[in-house]
Amino acid sequence: MAGHAVGVALDPAQEKAYVVTDSGKLYSVSLTHHVKREFVTTESLGSPGGVALDGEGKAYVTDHSGNRLVRVDLSNGTTETVVTGVQAYAVKLDTEGKTAYVTGLDGKLFAVDLGKKDTKKLIVDGLGPSTSGATLDGNGKAYTGNWNHVGNLWEVDLLADRPTKRAVTALSRQSGDIALDGAGTAYISDHWGDVLYKVDLASGAQRVAVKATGSFSALGVALDLDNGVLYVSTWEGQLWRFALRVLQSPELIEITTGV
Repeated sequence: MAGHAVGVALDPAQEKAYVVTDSGKLYSVSLTHHVKREFVTTESLGSPGGVALDGEGKAYVTDHSGNRLVRVDLSNGTTETVVTGVQAYAVKLDTEGKTAYVTGLDGKLFAVDLGKKDTKKLIVDGLGPSTSGATLDGNGKAYTGNWNHVGNLWEVDLLADRPTKRAVTALSRQSGDIALDGAGTAYISDHWGDVLYKVDLASGAQRVAVKATGSFSALGVALDLDNGVLYVSTWEGQLWRFALRVLQSPELIEITTGV
């Protein structure tokens, strides 16, 4: 892929992954035939950091250089700016696909109403520099990390009258993107350390799950629980797939990339 593959989102029903690169490209990748296709969009996507799907033919892509969130119609490549004024890096949608939760590189988390033009609400700030990876647990909690900074794994209570944040644990590595397995474990990318590691949300314990000989600069992560696989996009423009049952074992996975 052209550029660094910074974010990935999955469409298991169509057996596709959607990957964005920091060069402003959006790709679809067949998960069965391993064929990639570049989308030709009606305008540049700027400097993406993340991508999310609404399940209705639309992709939402962050553009941190343009301080905006962009909607892409996957049927024809038409783009539309949804919200501005956000140093947008990561994006996740709620289960209804009506609200996007967007992290800003300035340490903020916003809720964006996708049904209205340029409507956002600040949820919390003070999440640290280079706030990046965000994920939702489906039960009113969001988790964020910092891709260029060793900081905390933050948990944000979205259901509180006044949403609050708490540090789950002080991370020993950078945290580019985050995926939850629904059983209390977070899988986190660290492109500086060339590893994928996991954190027990209850205890805060951390352990490297995947380590590379060569370059495996993990950036985007997306988990397909139904099929038991985790996808990782990398700085090298690659998309990797790992079986969740292997990642759940106590053994370290060591790979040789040849890069």
